[in-house]
Amino acid sequence: VAFTGSYETGKKIMASAAPMVKPVSLR
Repeated sequence: VAFTGSYETGKKIMASAAPMVKPVSLR
């Protein structure tokens, strides 16, 4: 996952995207 911005912004993006990304990455 690539993104631009501060580290905190990245954490928020990852936190909101995690529920959608994890099920996909497990397969």
